[in-house]
Amino acid sequence: MAEARPANYCRMNNQKKREDDLRMIRLLEGAIELDELRDALNGRMAADDIGALYRCVTTGPLRYRNRAVSILSLFKGISPRNISGCLFIPLSSVRTYLRAYHGKGIGPFLTDQRSKPHKHENPEYVEKVFSILHSPPSLYGLNRTSWTQDQIWRMMKDSGMPIGQSGIKKIIDKSGFKYQKARIVLTSHDPRYKEKVGEIKNVLANLGPREKFFSIDEFGPFAVKLQGGRSLVPAGTTRIVPQWQKSKGSVIITAALELSTNQITHFYSKKKNTLEMIRLLDLLLAGHLRR
Repeated sequence: MAEARPANYCRMNNQKKREDDLRMIRLLEGAIELDELRDALNGRMAADDIGALYRCVTTGPLRYRNRAVSILSLFKGISPRNISGCLFIPLSSVRTYLRAYHGKGIGPFLTDQRSKPHKHENPEYVEKVFSILHSPPSLYGLNRTSWTQDQIWRMMKDSGMPIGQSGIKKIIDKSGFKYQKARIVLTSHDPRYKEKVGEIKNVLANLGPREKFFSIDEFGPFAVKLQGGRSLVPAGTTRIVPQWQKSKGSVIITAALELSTNQITHFYSKKKNTLEMIRLLDLLLAGHLRR
């Protein structure tokens, strides 16, 4: 059974932690002058190292600042555990910083010293990612027509060149490629399609002030039932549309698109016949040609 510690020991321990946290916070905020820091660490660290680390704390990026504060605090006698808790960094990182300082000096605290480039900067990885992208997924046994980042990540891993999805994204972004939703466009098998479109454009370009050009069509019949989409609902409410619904009837929409102004005239009906077309023409005459 573990021996119980006296209450005064716990109070002293908590007080020391608060004092240590205050020292590190004052250092981060620049409330400690360089000369004061050199006096406190005199004989424990080289003066040049203290100056370089102090400049890193006051002007460096966050990750370098944490490294520099950790080393300065360690040499001031603050425990690695207190440093970890105050700076919100892993305890293992604090110990790694200390080993790096003893082994390599202050270099790792001023810049990242890597022996090799990041994988997303390695030409071999870049070439491999694009060799996968430029091949159909079916070539790799996938029943798809396009790639996803997760599938590229799996193919890279299977080929012995593992790289994170963030690295794959950086490679793709840097090249200028991007994921884009396909746009659906009208097509036609009519061999005179381009010729007819040209005639329509010619008519539109030469419309008189009292002339209109309409494209007329009908849609339906379609069932009247609840549809999905966006709705304004109260907080905590989820709008539900049943998959299977009993139809409340059917309806047909007849519409005309005025091509020069992109305006639509439409109405709903229960039939699709000549009388409905005449009704549409009457609406167009009343709404456009008699203005």
